[in-house]
Amino acid sequence: MSCLACAESGQSESDEGGGRGNQARREPVPAFEDWGADGVEQQQLEIERVLGHRDMPGDPAGLATSRWSTAEFHVKWKGRSYTHCTWERLDALKYLPGFKRVTNYCKRIEQLDAAKHLISREELELQDVQRQMEEQLVEQYQQVERVVAERPGHDRCLLVKWEGLPYCECTWEAEGDVMAARGGPQARDEFLTRQQRLQEPSKGVDAARNAFIASKQVIGALAEQPEYLAGGNLRDYQLDGLNWLTYAWIKDRNCILADEMGLGKTVQCVSFLGLLAETCGVRG
Repeated sequence: MSCLACAESGQSESDEGGGRGNQARREPVPAFEDWGADGVEQQQLEIERVLGHRDMPGDPAGLATSRWSTAEFHVKWKGRSYTHCTWERLDALKYLPGFKRVTNYCKRIEQLDAAKHLISREELELQDVQRQMEEQLVEQYQQVERVVAERPGHDRCLLVKWEGLPYCECTWEAEGDVMAARGGPQARDEFLTRQQRLQEPSKGVDAARNAFIASKQVIGALAEQPEYLAGGNLRDYQLDGLNWLTYAWIKDRNCILADEMGLGKTVQCVSFLGLLAETCGVRG
């Protein structure tokens, strides 16, 4: 990564300078650099993970020295999303960074094959279930959850948050690739809607509250969860907390939402912000 390269270069400069007093000043390095027109970072390919393998037809000339010589490996590349995984032969991988992961994968498969006659049928079924779960996770990682940002230009690129993966594994993708991925069109449209809302003129929080109160609109206590709060269901006490926060906001009273850990204070606060945005016109 760029930050690691920065740290390593700074250390070498410090060593050559002969002490901390002569250490060269480090310049900030951008998190994403050297991006190509297709939205993929232009850097040397590095193997991050081997997802699986498939056995290809054997070498008719008998030149293969092992079962892996004719096999193809399903490779996840470092810095690229799971939509860019490819099938590669062993000869094409052996000189790339991260090849040790391929050899470790081969050893693990060989150990599992050697132990098949020693384990029970229940353990074999458990291995099959685990393999199927891993395959389902890989499928999930190829679904677009959210478009976070865009880089306009002739070749427009979108920063994508993938389903089931943390934000630190967001990747820049060409807009065409995003539209072709599952959930991509919807996520792109939702991003454009959010961007459009940011362009709308808005009042400050205090001004928006005063305008809402002056309009004499009434917010009754919610008996059920409103439609704009999607993604889950609030419990009864969480809905009560939402109503209490709304009442305190209308009365311009400070309040503290306090209870034991794990009872959903965060979701109540987020729901309250959603209510302010959708019902009271307070965008923040």
